[in-house]
Amino acid sequence: MSANTGAITQQDIDEFTRAYAQPNGFSGAAGLYRSMLTEGEEIEQIVTKGKLELPVLSIAAGGRSLTNQTMNSVAQNVTIANLTGIGHFVALEDPKSLADTLLDFYRALGI
Repeated sequence: MSANTGAITQQDIDEFTRAYAQPNGFSGAAGLYRSMLTEGEEIEQIVTKGKLELPVLSIAAGGRSLTNQTMNSVAQNVTIANLTGIGHFVALEDPKSLADTLLDFYRALGI
């Protein structure tokens, strides 16, 4: 799932292993994906009331548009950032591009 094979070091893998090996260490990550399978109706009910009006930043990587499509389906004011040469682990693979993208978005909002 990584496009930049050198971005995730052995030290990173060791830390993932250490953290996930703790009791319930993977429950947060698993819960995120598990909730996606059960929240569909709830999200549909929220969206039928109208799309979000606040500014939303959609960051897509790995050449996929799923994130952008999803954000556009629930929000009116979506800024799309497509980061290239990056896979699923954006913050690990290219933290500078991610930080620059976030800062540009915040600056455009006057934050």
